[in-house]
Amino acid sequence: MECAACTHSSKSTVTTLYSANDRTEFKVYLLCKGCMRDWEEDSELAKFTFKNPSWEKRLYTTKSNVPTLSQITLRIICIGVANRVSYLSASNLALKLSSLEMNQVTNRLLDYNDIRSNKVRDAISVFRNKNTKGIEILLGSTKLKPEELTILEYFCQGTKIDKFNASWNRFGVKGAKEMERILKHDKVSSLDVSWNELGASGAGHICSPLRNSLNLQHLNLSSNQIGPGGCIYIADALQNNKSLQTLNLAFNDVLEEGAVLLSRALKHNSTLQELNLRSNQIGPGGAIALADMLRSHRNIQMLIVADNGIGEEGAEEIAKYFPGSISTLIKCIKGN
Repeated sequence: MECAACTHSSKSTVTTLYSANDRTEFKVYLLCKGCMRDWEEDSELAKFTFKNPSWEKRLYTTKSNVPTLSQITLRIICIGVANRVSYLSASNLALKLSSLEMNQVTNRLLDYNDIRSNKVRDAISVFRNKNTKGIEILLGSTKLKPEELTILEYFCQGTKIDKFNASWNRFGVKGAKEMERILKHDKVSSLDVSWNELGASGAGHICSPLRNSLNLQHLNLSSNQIGPGGCIYIADALQNNKSLQTLNLAFNDVLEEGAVLLSRALKHNSTLQELNLRSNQIGPGGAIALADMLRSHRNIQMLIVADNGIGEEGAEEIAKYFPGSISTLIKCIKGN
């Protein structure tokens, strides 16, 4: 058999290690006694680099004289977070190889990654008790950090999430990047990331997975300083998306330019039913563009353009094609 480290064949290749393989599963690697001894005798953090090209990842393992199998597997689970390894694969491996219970494995993982927030820990505990109907992750106004989203993504890979509220956390672009990874699993049905200081680039990260999503139905991006630049990403996603039903972009300064971009994109979208553009300074030009969109997009049931300075001309154009009642129309265009 061949040693995974030095690639030399040896009959003494008997020691087993486990390492991440292609970020999705764990694979058994065999080390010769010489390499295993070098690994065990390393300094405070044992470092090991596989020389075989197909095993390039560096494996870090805690060391307590000779590491126990439990220590090895737990440490690999922690490394798996950075490598996007399936939590289920990692935790199942640890359970098979050690006497630890699932909650002990999870708690050690969270401790290692310095996840101290009780609300985040409570949210993660929901994954361990998930049912087929899906779960809710409620982390609004919890000072949620990007690194905590990293851990959450680790748990989100195979679980249907009916509602994910991460509003009022102001985690910025870094948090948006982690949320993008969560959304790529396409398990979230409703997402609220309002008031997070995403900016245009952050909106781009959130909307990137939306192009191919089949499950995300409700998205709240309000109060994120998205501007016309962010609308470029949103418009691109809307042209390709076939699942989104409601989109909240209120208080984002999209301006006339952004409204025009969204209007053009929505002419190629057949699923969106509600669009909230309240307080975005779209002006008469933006309202006219949206009205033109309403002529062809008959699935839109609600278009909110209140407090946008659209004037009489813009209001009249919206009214021509507005699908709702007069009372609803008045609510949707008030403050203009």
